Amino acid sequence: MKRGLKTFARALRDGNLGKAKEMSDRIVQGDLDAKVWEGYHMALEGMISGLEAGNDLALIRQIADGKYSKKELEDLKKKMEQKSAQKFIPPDERGFNDAWADVLQVMIE
Repeated sequence: MKRGLKTFARALRDGNLGKAKEMSDRIVQGDLDAKVWEGYHMALEGMISGLEAGNDLALIRQIADGKYSKKELEDLKKKMEQKSAQKFIPPDERGFNDAWADVLQVMIE
């Protein structure tokens, strides 16, 4: 798991945008390919934007508002992992799906 990701995901879940922004800058690339990291980082930034916009239809807003059960989050995480595992998707999309799966894993715990 990426360093700082747990704090980032918990901040999102709690609606703490300041902490989420701070931690998104601290999450390190690790051993990810540059293109995969690009998608991963884009997903993290999108999660923050989804909360900032105040859009009640944004997935991250609905999760933060507790509208998803643990089972639904687990199902969503599995779907993201399945998408990421498909061989034909581009690396940035793989990174995007990996980020969502990682964040959902923390939220499930």
